[in-house]
Amino acid sequence: FILFPKQIEYIRWRDERVKNKEHGLIEKSRDMGLTWLNVVYQTHCWLFDANFKGAFGSRKEILVDRKGDPDSIFEKIRMVLRYIPKWMLPKNFNWNIHDNYLRLINPETGASITGEAGDNLGRGGRSTIYDIDEFAFIERAASVDAALSQNTDIIFYTSTPNGLGNCYAKKRFSGKIPVFTFKWQDDPRKDNAWYERQKQNLEPVTVAQEIDIDYTASVEGIYIPAKWVLAAVGLDIPKSGKPKASLDIASFGNNRSCIVTGK
Repeated sequence: FILFPKQIEYIRWRDERVKNKEHGLIEKSRDMGLTWLNVVYQTHCWLFDANFKGAFGSRKEILVDRKGDPDSIFEKIRMVLRYIPKWMLPKNFNWNIHDNYLRLINPETGASITGEAGDNLGRGGRSTIYDIDEFAFIERAASVDAALSQNTDIIFYTSTPNGLGNCYAKKRFSGKIPVFTFKWQDDPRKDNAWYERQKQNLEPVTVAQEIDIDYTASVEGIYIPAKWVLAAVGLDIPKSGKPKASLDIASFGNNRSCIVTGK
C-alpha cells in the first residue's frame, strides 16, 4: 500500500487522535482512498494489538459487509489479509471460523473488528476505535452519535458534505473537534483537466458535494448560492441612482416591521 503525501499526513494525524484518545472529523472529496486508509489502520491494530476492538459503521449494512463486493468495508479488510504474507496472519487463523459476517476475530490475541449499520450504530458494546462512514448521510444521526459517545473514546466521522443542516456539518463547524480535509487537489493522480471533465459530466450539486467539499452548494433548491453572498461582503459598489428603501411587514406574533433605507 503505497501512500501519497497527503495520505501519510492523514495516517499521522489519525495516530495522534488515537494516542490522545480524542475524536476526529474527516471531510473529503470523492475517491481519495479514505475508506482504504481507515481499513488498513484498523487491520494493523487487529494484527498487533491484543487489546484492540475496532468497529465500522455506515448507513446501510451492505456498505459495511457484503462478501465478494470490494466496495464494502469488510471485503476490503479481507483483501488486505489475503495479500499479506501468510506468516503475518494470526496463529491458527481459519477463514471459515474467524471471518464472520460483520465480525472478524484474531484467534491468537482475541482482538476483533465488528460492523454495524443504520439505527444499530453504537449499540454493539465498547470499542477501541469507531470509524463511521459517510456520517452526513446517516438518518437520525443525533441519536446515533449519542449512542456512539457511550461506546468509545475515539470516533472518526468521515464524510462528503450533505448541506449544513445535519449533525456532521454542525460538528465540522463547531470548533470542538479536530478536522482533517482531503481536497481533490491533494491527490497527485488528479489535475485541472480531470476537474474540468468532472464539471462537464456531473450535475453542479454533485460536483459541489462530491468534489468541492462545498456544504452550502451541496443541496438542491438553493435560491442564492453562498458564494454569491460571500462575494458581496465588503464589495465596494459605486453610489449612484435614486434613494431606495425596503420594507418587511410583520403580520403576527412578536415579529416587528423593519424598514431599511439607502441613499
